[in-house]
Amino acid sequence: MLFVILLLGGGLMLISLVICSHYLFNYLIVLESYNVLLLLICLLVNVQDCQVVFISMMASFVLEASIMLIVVGISICHGSLRVSGGL
Repeated sequence: MLFVILLLGGGLMLISLVICSHYLFNYLIVLESYNVLLLLICLLVNVQDCQVVFISMMASFVLEASIMLIVVGISICHGSLRVSGGL
């Protein structure tokens, strides 16, 4: 069950990458929404390894937040104050 949920989430993330036209900031926003969705599904289904899933989701959130800050910082340094707002 967990494998199917993770496979579905991975497929949705790949589709969102294509939809977002390969902009990293947009992709990270969509990725985070799917991470939250996967976490909520795992909590609702009461998966046995729910603590491991929760810890890995929070670790990926920290990585994504730091990458988003790097992307925003690079955009500001290049004189472009416009930041993409997602889809």
